[in-house]
Amino acid sequence: MLTGKNLLRSSLMIIVLFVFGFTGCDNSSEGMLKIRLTDSPYPFDLIKEAKVTITGVKVHVSDSSEVSSGFIELPLDSPQTFDLMDLQGGVTATLINANLAAGTYNQIRLVVSSGYIKLKDERSFDLKVPSGSE
Repeated sequence: MLTGKNLLRSSLMIIVLFVFGFTGCDNSSEGMLKIRLTDSPYPFDLIKEAKVTITGVKVHVSDSSEVSSGFIELPLDSPQTFDLMDLQGGVTATLINANLAAGTYNQIRLVVSSGYIKLKDERSFDLKVPSGSE
C-alpha cells in the first residue's frame, strides 16, 4: 500500500538521480561541470506534483597541488524550483553549468530548501531532507 511515508521515501530516491559530468577537459587548468536533474520511473498515476527547491550546490575537491581540499560553493543566480513530474522519460533540466579548476572532485551536495509531493486527491506531503539543509 502506498502511504505518505513510503511516497516521501520514493520521492527522495527520485530526487537523488542526477546526470552530471565534466566536459571540455583538454589538459587545461579548467573544466566544465554540468548538473542536470531527471526523474526515475515510478508509478505516477497518483501524483499531481513533486516539487523541490534547490538553493545551492557545493562540490568537494580532494587535495591536489593546484587547489586545496574542501567544499566549494557554486553560485546559483537564484533558488530554482523543479517539478519532477516534468522530468520523466529522459527529460532533463539543467541545474548549473560551472567552470571549475582541474582536480579530483568526489562529492556533490545540493542545498534543498523545500520540497513536497501533492497527490491527485489534493493531499500534500512535505519533503524532509535527512541531513538538514544539504
